[in-house]
Amino acid sequence: MQYLGAMSAVRADELSAEVAALWCDLLDLREVSDQADFLDLGGHSLIAIRLTAVLRERISEDIPLVLVFEHPVLSDYVDALRSYVD
Repeated sequence: MQYLGAMSAVRADELSAEVAALWCDLLDLREVSDQADFLDLGGHSLIAIRLTAVLRERISEDIPLVLVFEHPVLSDYVDALRSYVD
């Protein structure tokens, strides 16, 4: 699965959709809502490491690992990511 291709060109809705798809892939889910909580869905430190690694690779920015724990709700996490994408 290809994630977050050219992040600078990704609009806000596309960023949300791409991050949701990444969460689904890493957490082995069919879908997630924008109010889904990473930890409630079974997310843990090892999955957070994988999530952060993929995002760092795709947007070529140093996203802090702790970001997903500080913003575990998908919509909040995406909002926090936007500061690294823009």
